[in-house]
Amino acid sequence: MKFKITKDDIAAMQPIPDDIYEATLLDIKCLNDAGQPIKSKNGNEMVIWSFELTNAPRPMTLRLWTLTEEEFRGISFLPTLKVLGVGFDKAEEIDLNSLIGQECRVLVSTNGDYTSITRVLKKI
Repeated sequence: MKFKITKDDIAAMQPIPDDIYEATLLDIKCLNDAGQPIKSKNGNEMVIWSFELTNAPRPMTLRLWTLTEEEFRGISFLPTLKVLGVGFDKAEEIDLNSLIGQECRVLVSTNGDYTSITRVLKKI
């Protein structure tokens, strides 16, 4: 089988500059295909947030991984929820899917060849 690499393919492989970008939340995954919680390499439960960057040099979708287990929640999961407008006035169940479509500013960083969102900064 043959596959032709195009100039667009090569351009898509170039990292974008580390910066703050506007983004729209496209998807939130908490469960894998088997319906089980998604786990990190260390076995911690996590949520994967997919964002489309709306003002990047080229269209792209990036992800943010947040740990949801109690000892890690305050590092990125709860702050992300708060930025997206979830209040914490009382203990309650939150429908994460209701957050899809939110627009915000995100911090994008490149680590080696891998580019991802490292923090959600502000709701737009």
